[in-house]
Amino acid sequence: MKVLEDNEAIELWRRRLGAQRVEAEPGAVRRLIRLCARLPLALALVAARAMTQQDLALATLAEELRDEQRRFDSLDAGDDHGGARAVFSWSYRALSRDAAGLFRLLGLHPGTTVSAATAAALVGVLPAQVGAPMVELVRAHLVERLSSGRYQFHDLLRSYSAELAAAEEPDAHRRAAVRRIARLLRSDLCGRGPSDRTAA
Repeated sequence: MKVLEDNEAIELWRRRLGAQRVEAEPGAVRRLIRLCARLPLALALVAARAMTQQDLALATLAEELRDEQRRFDSLDAGDDHGGARAVFSWSYRALSRDAAGLFRLLGLHPGTTVSAATAAALVGVLPAQVGAPMVELVRAHLVERLSSGRYQFHDLLRSYSAELAAAEEPDAHRRAAVRRIARLLRSDLCGRGPSDRTAA
């Protein structure tokens, strides 16, 4: 996984937050870069949080993230992605109940992208009912909406989502979601030619 040099991370935040805000708190910026393990995805998510709270000091943001990261210290065992997990947890815990449940179950999907119909099958609701939770996940930068109308998320976020599903979803819920998605995939494949067989 590519990581950024300090100057690259600072430039990323200059573009998103403005040079004045970044240069006003150089120590906090360095702490945030370290806490994010210099991972571009984690840095972008923290920048997004800072953009939505213009009056929030970056030093306060760094302290909040440091507290969040402590929750993972005993689990990470030196894993450089610990900082990313802390950032993801930060974003995840701000979600509504429906969006959080959808995010967890998306980690069970085997494909690289997902449609609204597939997301609905995972949760066990109608496609129209996942519209608002999906919008929430996009706004939280936990998934990305593609021009095709499908959704995808970064490999690290996919792994985090799967961890949450294993830890927080009852076995029966996970098994039911997997059965629903398997039925949908079989139904899709039966109606497609060989060249059209992409992940649902």
